[in-house]
Amino acid sequence: MTKKQVTLEDLDEDFRKVAEGRPYEEVLALYDVFVAKAVSLGIYNDDNILDGLDVVIRVAKTINSLKG
Repeated sequence: MTKKQVTLEDLDEDFRKVAEGRPYEEVLALYDVFVAKAVSLGIYNDDNILDGLDVVIRVAKTINSLKG
């Protein structure tokens, strides 16, 4: 039997399911738990969380410049 590798997308989906409909304070606490789990699994590294931010900003600017 092979063990499925957990991805950041899997954790994101789980977080959304668990957090839905909860008060803001609980969601913040849950977020901390999920980030800690991602770090412990080695799928998230918070050494440099700004890596790739320039690409996200560029894409957001492009999307926001489109007229709908």
